[in-house]
Amino acid sequence: MSIAMQDILNLLQTSYPACGFVSGAPADRWDDGTVVGNGIQGVLSFGRTTDEELVLSHEDLFLPLFPDHGYLPVREHFATVRTLVMEGKAREARSCSSG
Repeated sequence: MSIAMQDILNLLQTSYPACGFVSGAPADRWDDGTVVGNGIQGVLSFGRTTDEELVLSHEDLFLPLFPDHGYLPVREHFATVRTLVMEGKAREARSCSSG
C-alpha cells in the first residue's frame, strides 16, 4: 500500500511550506541528494534525519570549467549594435561583432 505525501503530512499534523519543498524520503545515492549553494560554495544533503551526511564543496577545489580568456572587445561596438538592432537591422548588427 502506497501512502501519499499529503497523508504523511496529515499524520504528522503539518503542511507543505509556503516556500521551499518537502522531501518524502532520504536520498540513497549522492546524485539523489538535495543541492544548495550560492555558486561559490555548496552542500549536498542526503536528508537522513537520524544519521545526516553532508557533502561540502567550494569552487576553489575544482579546475575552472570555463577558464577566463579575457573579455570580448564589445564596448567600442555597443552603441552601433544597439542602434542597428533598434532599427530592425539585426543582420548588420551581427556583422559588427564578428569582424
